[in-house]
Amino acid sequence: MPRPTLGGEGNLVADPLIKPLRPGQGVALALQAHQAIRAILFRGRFQQGEALRMDELCQRLGASRQPIMDALKRLEHEGYLTIIPQVGCRVRVYTRDEVRQYYRLYAATDGLIAELATQRATADQLEQLGEISARIGVLVGTPAPGSREAAQYRRLNRDFHQTLRSFAVSWPIADVAEGMNDRSDFFTVTMHHAIRADRVQRAHFEHEHLLAAMRSGDTAAAHAAMEQHILAVGARLWEDD
Repeated sequence: MPRPTLGGEGNLVADPLIKPLRPGQGVALALQAHQAIRAILFRGRFQQGEALRMDELCQRLGASRQPIMDALKRLEHEGYLTIIPQVGCRVRVYTRDEVRQYYRLYAATDGLIAELATQRATADQLEQLGEISARIGVLVGTPAPGSREAAQYRRLNRDFHQTLRSFAVSWPIADVAEGMNDRSDFFTVTMHHAIRADRVQRAHFEHEHLLAAMRSGDTAAAHAAMEQHILAVGARLWEDD
């Protein structure tokens, strides 16, 4: 039996946010197509291994095959799709071992970010981060989050991590971590992973544990708390198996 998807199921026809590409707007059609298809993937419209049909993409985006193909090739290079010549294009499938290794690297990177942010964040900045965490905490009271709550949680969670990265004032590391956050979001929405109240609660607890370490100025504890949080995020992807 199929497991529940994050943010609801559906194909391109069911996605009301898809808009035709707009030529002559100063942005190449291939780049517009890349942004549009990437957004479709990150809304959880397709799961790993599912096919993206070229004719359907062309029809919904109002574009010819060339800019769509250019966009698909770029997304393949970024690790989101697999293109098989003469066969078609599918959402890339990652093995459990690949995902686990990825989260080990992600945890190490974000752990360093948390350490630097603890050293450099002001009291006002920590208060700002606490406010975002509190908004996530409100969602903990939702017993059975639907697609709207799941999307809200993903936005708030991303805000939390982006805000924390800005406190580190280390743009090269932050840029790397941002890209890793993107891949984590991709795993979340394409691996039949459902947002449930207990998962939101655990993530919120982990955020609060991290915040406590940061407020106390304990860089080692903040580093460890962030690493544990990211590894837990990766482990939760498999809880529906």
